[in-house]
Formats: sequence, C-alpha cells, structure tokens
Amino acid sequence: MNFNFSLAFEKLGVAPENRRTIFRYDDTNPEAETEEYIDSLRRDLEWLGWTPERTTYSSDNFQALYDLAVQLIKK
Repeated sequence: MNFNFSLAFEKLGVAPENRRTIFRYDDTNPEAETEEYIDSLRRDLEWLGWTPERTTYSSDNFQALYDLAVQLIKK
C-alpha cells in the first residue's frame, strides 16, 4: 500500500480545510471477509498515521445497487 494524500491534495490544489479522505473496505464478498482482516487494515492505517474522515464498506451499497439494476432491467 502506497499513498501520499498531502502530495495528491497539493497537486490538485485542494485547500487544507477541504482535505478529507474516506476509507472504503472492498468487501465484495462479506461472508469471506473476517473481522480480523478488517481490524488488521485499520491498525495498519493508524500505524501509518492516517485517520480517514469516515469508513465505509462496499457491501453497504449492495441492496441499493441491486434495486437499481432491477429498475433498469424492467425498462
């Protein structure tokens, strides 16, 4: 994992007061993702000194995406 948010924000011209990040767990197969895996990533990020504004999970959107797909199919 390699990231430099400060450099990216600087190159994009994002003002310091608007420099926020969101960490999204890509748990596209939530049954296979263990809590140990998620906790390990969180600890690693904390160790790197990164604190995201919020954390989200891909699986949070599954139902909404499914519902939208059904609507598209019906059209």
